[in-house]
Order: sequence, then structure tokens, then C-alpha cells
Amino acid sequence: LLLGLFIFSCFTIVNFTYLFVIFCIMSGVIDKNKFEDYTLINYGVLKKIGKVIKIKPLVVSQNEPLYRICRYIDNFSFVTISVSDDEKNIVATLTETDFLKILEKYNSTTAFKYVLKMQKKL
Repeated sequence: LLLGLFIFSCFTIVNFTYLFVIFCIMSGVIDKNKFEDYTLINYGVLKKIGKVIKIKPLVVSQNEPLYRICRYIDNFSFVTISVSDDEKNIVATLTETDFLKILEKYNSTTAFKYVLKMQKKL
């Protein structure tokens, strides 16, 4: 669609924005390590010290990938993460700070099960 719009614009006023957008989209699609190219924003640094922040408890399966938790981290709350096994027992509890440290070490598609297994070895 964008390529068609660019070709159409060549007959009137040439608009190179369409080519630029096509290039950006294609570079994102072709990149094989797309999860490792982004830098993690440390929300813990951005939170205001001295103000009241609510605690947001989460319970996740140990089979969940790490990136699914990122949408719950924000500047307005502090997240505590309880990881449950297949029998719904809590096997670990992490603070938001612990979780952000884990994200620095592991790929965001890694499951909690693997992270916990590696942490026990250390």
C-alpha cells in the first residue's frame, strides 16, 4: 500500500516519506533478533522517592515469558510478582527491582521456569 502511494506521488508531488516508512517497517520485519535490540527502561529510577506508591501484586505461571510482565510496570505503582508452578503453588516471589535485574540478564522471551532454575544453580 505504501509503495503504491509512493508511486502515485511520483506523478504529482514526490513524497519520500512513504519510502522512509517502508524502509523502517522492512528493517523491523527482517531483523531476526528483534527482542534483543531494545533497551530496557528502568522504571524504578523514574519513580519519585518520598511519594506514596501503591503495590500491585501479580501472580504468573512459571511458563510465562518475561516480556508479559513488562506491561504491568509503570511509574504509579510498585509490582510484586509471585510465580506459581503447575499445581498453583507459589514457588518464588520477586520485587519489581528483582524482576528488572532479571530482564537485564535474560532474553525477554525466556520463561520464569528457566530463570528460577538458573538462579538456584548460582
